Amino acid sequence: MLQSALSHYRSQQTLAAAGIAAARRAWPRGAAALTGALMVLMRRAAQDGAQAVDDMLAEQGIDAPPAAPINPAAFAESASDGRLLVGLLEAASTVQALELMTVTQIADASRVASGVAIATRERVSWTRMVNPPCCARCAILAGRVYRWSEGFQRHPGCDCRHIPTQEDVAGDVRTDPQALFKQGKVSGVTRAEQKAIEDGANINRVINARRSLYMDEAGHRLTREATTRRGGAPRIRPTPEQIYRGSGDDREAAIRALKRFGYIL
Repeated sequence: MLQSALSHYRSQQTLAAAGIAAARRAWPRGAAALTGALMVLMRRAAQDGAQAVDDMLAEQGIDAPPAAPINPAAFAESASDGRLLVGLLEAASTVQALELMTVTQIADASRVASGVAIATRERVSWTRMVNPPCCARCAILAGRVYRWSEGFQRHPGCDCRHIPTQEDVAGDVRTDPQALFKQGKVSGVTRAEQKAIEDGANINRVINARRSLYMDEAGHRLTREATTRRGGAPRIRPTPEQIYRGSGDDREAAIRALKRFGYIL
C-alpha cells in the first residue's frame, strides 16, 4: 500500500487519541469547554489531510499542482455540517457521546480538507481506502473510484480515507471488497449475509438490503427511507460538499466558491 497513506492514518490516530483525552478533561466543566482544544486539533487534522494529498500523489508519480493552497483554519471554524462547533458539542449527553463527536470532527476536518485539496487539482479523482476491520457499508465501497466532486459518505467514527489518484493503485485488501469479506475483515456481518456472500451472492445487493447508517454532508444519518437533507441547527456557511453539488461538474466554479468562503487561499 502507499506508505504515505499509512503515515497519514497513523498521524490521524494520534490526533484522535488527543481528542479523546481532551474530551474527558473537558467533560466535568461542560462540553463547550472542549471547543478551543478541538479547534486546534481540527486545524492540525486539516493541514495533515491536505499534506497527505501532496505526499500520496508524489508517491504515485502524479504531477498535479493545486490551483490554490487550503486554509487549515477554515476547517476548524465550524462543525463538519456547517453549524457552530460549540452548538454541536453542547448536544452531547454523555462523555462517550462527546468523545465520538470529537473523533468524528477531527476525522472530518482531515477528510474534507483532503477532498478540497483533490478538487483543486485537474484530472485527479479519489478512491476509498478502508481501515480493516471495517463495517460492511464501508467494505462494499472500498476501492471505488469517485469524481472530484463526489462527497464522502461516512458514519460516526468512520476512519476511511481519500486516496487521491488517477486510478486505484493501492492494490491490497484495503481497496478490495471481495478480499475484505473473504479474509473476515468486515465487522457486523450476520451469518446469513456471510453465507450468502460465500455462496456467490452479489455483495452490494446483500449489504444494501439492510438500512444504511451513513450520514449526508450535513451530518444527518441516511437510510433507504430517508435520503434527503433534514432541518437542524443554523449553518454559518456552505460546506465544501454543498459547494461541489452546487457547482455540478464545473471545477473552476467550485474553486471560486471555495475561495470565496475561505476554504482555500
